[in-house]
Amino acid sequence: MAYYGVHIETWVDIIFLSKEHRMCCLSFFLIPAAGLSFFFCAWLTMIFWGIIAPDFGIATISYTKAMLITIALWLVVAPLAAAVAKGRGWKH
Repeated sequence: MAYYGVHIETWVDIIFLSKEHRMCCLSFFLIPAAGLSFFFCAWLTMIFWGIIAPDFGIATISYTKAMLITIALWLVVAPLAAAVAKGRGWKH
């Protein structure tokens, strides 16, 4: 299999590729993983909200509300995390 001009026999060969080629290969798997982690985080939000809601006397939320809360938190936290990483001099 040829991938961006590099011949790959097995997935083990990805380890020995240059950093640019590895990132190209990994991005293929990272995008679906982010989607799956979003739905998992929304599910966890719904579960934990249901656990603590009776203690505070508030109503539980549905899965769609949990998805809304999760995407709102992701949209706030991601730029903050990027700003912190850039401020500390970390390189991507």
